[in-house]
Amino acid sequence: MVKEKFRTLYVVDPTHDVSIAKDYSESVVFISSGDEQIEDLEDRMMRILFSFDPRQDAIIPMGKVTVCLLTGIVLGRLFPFDKIAFGVYKDGEYKFIRVRSN
Repeated sequence: MVKEKFRTLYVVDPTHDVSIAKDYSESVVFISSGDEQIEDLEDRMMRILFSFDPRQDAIIPMGKVTVCLLTGIVLGRLFPFDKIAFGVYKDGEYKFIRVRSN
């Protein structure tokens, strides 16, 4: 089976093991640093996700539930009519699903 390739994987949690990412992407960007205050998280996400391209990039929603939820809200604001690729880890590999953000 051919694995889907992306320009960049945007990973929610900086403690997530991204060693497998090289099989799916040219680069990895962490959406949160893990040490920012929750009040500052939305601004950080907006800055980082500004470079996100729904046609070329994917999200790995691993980490704290609050941060994953806020990531979805920010993506919905930035890309209200696009389908976003989300990676779900299953059976030793990522399966990507595309979900409309609105």
